[in-house]
Amino acid sequence: MIGFIQNLIAKQKHLEAVEYAYAFELTGHFLPIPILKDYLKQVMQISECVCIGETCSVKEKNEAIEQSVASIKAVIRCIMDHELQSQYPPSQLEECIESLTRQKANVTASSVISEAQLKQVVSISPSVPTDTKALSSTSFSGTASTCMLGHSDAMAAILVSMGGKNLQNFLYNHWNEHELLRIEISRALKMSCDSGLLVLEALEGFYTPEPHNEEILFDRSVIRKSCILLLEQLMRLSPEIKPKAKLEARKLAFDWKAKMIAETENYLAILGFLLLVGAYGLASSFDKYELESLCHTVAQDENAYQNFWVLQEKIPRLRNLWIPLKLNLFATMWN
Repeated sequence: MIGFIQNLIAKQKHLEAVEYAYAFELTGHFLPIPILKDYLKQVMQISECVCIGETCSVKEKNEAIEQSVASIKAVIRCIMDHELQSQYPPSQLEECIESLTRQKANVTASSVISEAQLKQVVSISPSVPTDTKALSSTSFSGTASTCMLGHSDAMAAILVSMGGKNLQNFLYNHWNEHELLRIEISRALKMSCDSGLLVLEALEGFYTPEPHNEEILFDRSVIRKSCILLLEQLMRLSPEIKPKAKLEARKLAFDWKAKMIAETENYLAILGFLLLVGAYGLASSFDKYELESLCHTVAQDENAYQNFWVLQEKIPRLRNLWIPLKLNLFATMWN
């Protein structure tokens, strides 16, 4: 058995080696902690080689980081299962996971910044009309100035310079990175001189023609999730909404409410409407009981849970509804 366990370690199957060492009471010969540390060292070396590799794609780098995180979590489980916390505190490994998560966000952000800058540079082309070229030149100047900023500020500056419609397209193309982009979107809205109008411009397409196939249905779902991401961050930021933006938002809210009748079971349609009302301070324009009813409906979806603590602050008439809604949400999530 000693030779078998040694062979497992040679094949980089350290976790299996530890389990066999415990099963056959060979932990005196195969000390678990050094084996686990050696395993993590090799995992991190492989991940680092991928992440610093110039030829590796963003997808490959992110996959390497995800694999490292999975390996660390497996080691933590091993530590807990065999009560090794005193010898190898899991808190150290949890900090490492947090560091890798930040690294993944930075990898994605760097890629997104490069892509956005490239698009702006390409837009300065002799083939485009003069007025468009002038506009692009302004954007390019703004992009050049971001070289003096950190990743986060540079990213925010680029997102703001895109304008609402391009921002929506950008989020659509990066739909699988929405979670990583939340902070960047928040910074961009904070940087914008009229975040209310910027978001409003990006909401185009929330209601598209009735989909006839799964591909179009997916497209509409991604567009709506992009809009909801923007409305979420705007509502959390709670900037002063300028009169023009508020007026346009009110018109849009009534339009969405009318169209929502045909989608009474679609939580994205209902949540989008409630966030629009909350973000632009439009609660007084709608019936209290209708808003309460919509909240009850969308509360059945656990994905909407995180938005309610903000909604009940932005729509005062819903505050008394918050406690029962929260209890209802927990009941739904645990059943």
